Amino acid sequence: DTYAWVDFASVPQQNQVLQDLAIDNLALYASHASAMIIVAPTARHERTGQECSPETYQARLWCRAEQLCYALRNGAANMWLDS
Repeated sequence: DTYAWVDFASVPQQNQVLQDLAIDNLALYASHASAMIIVAPTARHERTGQECSPETYQARLWCRAEQLCYALRNGAANMWLDS
């Protein structure tokens, strides 16, 4: 079996209660994935207008925490970051 964690699609965006529950369990989700594939293209954020890129992705603490949780359980062999 292969389990993929799709960050944006796996966290509810419209229901705040469900979103909070999903965020509270990010470490669990990330650590149980079979592979971590991070797609972080350079783009302008729709709501804030800020530039997003692989560098800004790596600067976010929760993104680093997801990577750490995955790597601690699975190692880094099946972890990729692409833009």
